[in-house]
Amino acid sequence: MSDKRSTQVAVTNHFGGRANITLHHRFGDEPPEVKTWEGLTGGQSGEPLTVHYETGLFTGFDRWSVRVEVVEGPQKGVYETADAKRCYLTEDDQGTVLTFDVSAEAGFKINLISSSCQADLVKSA
Repeated sequence: MSDKRSTQVAVTNHFGGRANITLHHRFGDEPPEVKTWEGLTGGQSGEPLTVHYETGLFTGFDRWSVRVEVVEGPQKGVYETADAKRCYLTEDDQGTVLTFDVSAEAGFKINLISSSCQADLVKSA
């Protein structure tokens, strides 16, 4: 038996200039949940995306990816995760507002209450 849950996720821009950030979340075989924040300045995050997941025996897993288009500043360019990163939400994350971070130095940091994960960002343009 599984329990349906949800939480909210925002992403903070830690690049040196204004950026457009797109977050993708997919739980199991469910359709992706996607949000784009446009024009975030350094240190800024936008309104959170509500994501849905399940906990319990034999449930799926959470996959995360991000695309960052830095439109001005010294780190101008497009940065992306090479592959979706598996990082599991648990019942501890339910009903909270989680804040993930993106930067050229540290990559994509998935900060959960239950755990944390990190993925490299690859500059493509």
